[in-house]
Amino acid sequence: MPHQVTSHMYNFTLPRNGSAMQMTIKKDNKVLGHLSIGRGSFWWRDKGDKNSRYLTWEEFFDFLRRHEGEFSV
Repeated sequence: MPHQVTSHMYNFTLPRNGSAMQMTIKKDNKVLGHLSIGRGSFWWRDKGDKNSRYLTWEEFFDFLRRHEGEFSV
């Protein structure tokens, strides 16, 4: 089954620091983690973790390439 992505957008134009699009990533209806996309930054937080991990653009695009075709929106 493909991954499921749920997104909540706040301050769509992202005019200031702290503005971000929040996504919940699921597979088989189980939460894998949360992705926040801000003004040029990506943060990943695994389910149950308290801290997020910063992703570079390269890491984010590598992730998308590795999982191409697995997501449904």
